[in-house]
Amino acid sequence: MVFIKLKVLKKTIALIFLLCVFLLSFTFIVQAQAELSIKGTPTYELTKQETVGNTLISRYNIYIIIENTGTSRSENTTINLTNTEGYPLKEIFELQPGEEKNITFEYPTILETSQDLRIFYFPTHLEEDQWNELNSGSTTITLNAANDGTNGSSPGFEIIILFTAIMLITLYCKKFRKI
Repeated sequence: MVFIKLKVLKKTIALIFLLCVFLLSFTFIVQAQAELSIKGTPTYELTKQETVGNTLISRYNIYIIIENTGTSRSENTTINLTNTEGYPLKEIFELQPGEEKNITFEYPTILETSQDLRIFYFPTHLEEDQWNELNSGSTTITLNAANDGTNGSSPGFEIIILFTAIMLITLYCKKFRKI
């Protein structure tokens, strides 16, 4: 009787040990993944403007830094840049753990107004149902066009400042005339 209980106890301990090993290995497998993100804010610069017929073509460089802060490499990382009309630019690359890459897109446009560009990144080597907030995402960058009239100033604000300065000078001069 004691012999049977001891055998059952040994089998139970062995089963618990195997279950613990399985759970620990599963935890390490889940934790070992690429963690992709865009570092900082994407930037842009106007590199060239040319007129073809009556159309102004502006060429921009879009700068994006993407990093892998995870513990495994991302074999095929895809980054897409898409405008509101669906014009896509795409680059595929590999990222090692702890590595960051500078990606530059050359983006031509004939639009003379500001436009939003969507940036998507995801691991191409994984199925879409395996994408999560750690290995994929998106952001938006607003491209202020060179000829859209938004140079950062407030129209008419200079006139208000000038008028206020003239009023203050006039009051100051009147005050000293009375003395």
